[in-house]
Amino acid sequence: MDKLERDLKYIFRQMKRSPGFTAVAICTLALGLGATTAMFSIVNGVLLKPLGFREPGRLYLVRTLPPARSKLTGEFPVNARDFHEWRSRCQSCEDISLVRFDEITLTGAGEPAQLATYTISFNFFRTLGVHPSLGREFLSSEELPGESREVILSDALWRDRFAADPSVVGRTIQINGEAHTVVGVMPPGLHLPKGDEWGPFFGPQTPPLIFRPLGIDVSRAKPVGNLNYTGVVRLRPAVTRDRAMAELNSLISEFARTFDIENTTTLIPLETQVTRRARSALWLLLGTVGAVLLIACVNVGNLMLVRTAGRFREAGVRMALGASQGQLFGLVLEESLVLVAIGAAIGLALAGAGLKWFVASAPISLPRIDEVQIDWRVSIFAALAIGFPTIACGLLPAWRLSRTVPLESLKAGSTDSRDGLRFNRPTPKCRSRRP
Repeated sequence: MDKLERDLKYIFRQMKRSPGFTAVAICTLALGLGATTAMFSIVNGVLLKPLGFREPGRLYLVRTLPPARSKLTGEFPVNARDFHEWRSRCQSCEDISLVRFDEITLTGAGEPAQLATYTISFNFFRTLGVHPSLGREFLSSEELPGESREVILSDALWRDRFAADPSVVGRTIQINGEAHTVVGVMPPGLHLPKGDEWGPFFGPQTPPLIFRPLGIDVSRAKPVGNLNYTGVVRLRPAVTRDRAMAELNSLISEFARTFDIENTTTLIPLETQVTRRARSALWLLLGTVGAVLLIACVNVGNLMLVRTAGRFREAGVRMALGASQGQLFGLVLEESLVLVAIGAAIGLALAGAGLKWFVASAPISLPRIDEVQIDWRVSIFAALAIGFPTIACGLLPAWRLSRTVPLESLKAGSTDSRDGLRFNRPTPKCRSRRP
């Protein structure tokens, strides 16, 4: 500890002697590390972090593909009658549900307001693997016409309109002028996809504030047209996507023959659909910011190498007084560690402030923006990002200084000192020889 204290005092004295170098090095590292950490936090929250559902790798969206001869492109929603066949007969599916975007008018809980709502099948939350924090999910009977008088509130609506009152479960509220009973409240950490994160033709990029049951008998829906719903399927463990798609198409093959329907069904991983629009752009931005960090490390490393060139005499004196190469190497590396640590602390503070600004000002169309935060993945990345500039900035200068030959460095120092002092000696007079 005494040695560490002496080394730190020496390092801070060296930093005070070169305030320009110190300020430039710290600011360069802070900006590089801060920008890289902030950008990785965004990439982690949007692309790397698993969706907040149970085993999200088994979740897929069920979409309709038009026939090739129709010259239509893209995917479309699914038919409710097709969904009935899948839910009742599909062996590859652990669960399958429907969701659709709607808007309702809420009255009787403050000022009347038009709210975004998801109309869902009774097993929608069960398919995703999430559960209400208060109350219960919908029952199968509540999905039928005339029975769908129950609603589930989002946590945001519960806190805003009902003051987070736990007794809201069982209360009657007015939706579109009709009485509905609140049967549950969803947890605050629920982050559902929104807008085209569910696929094309779903609805606006507005998070749902309330959930209602379908209100239709899917077993009596028409199997032709009416592509109104997005299907969400959870595959059974070890079931492949191709096998499930083949079974889903075979279950509606009778409708295809009877009504001359040429549409086919496809499965799209939910995570892929959610991040589809932002994936390539975010990876490109992360690569760009990483290149900026690399340039910053190279620049600081060059500055330290230039600074090291003026310290060979000091190194020679230390080694002549008994310092080993390892001690000298460690001293220079410690100096790099202190510079990087200060730059990293400032950089992490900049990253945190930048993230808050980004989340507040980012467009609503950016997927999963409300899930961006500094978590354990970002912490590990920051530790690795700090270690890289430490090695890049300190290893080579420390190695060069530790290889100093004491006698040569002292001679060079003496020569340099003599060269700096000029003495005017008298010119000796020449005496002539006599013959």
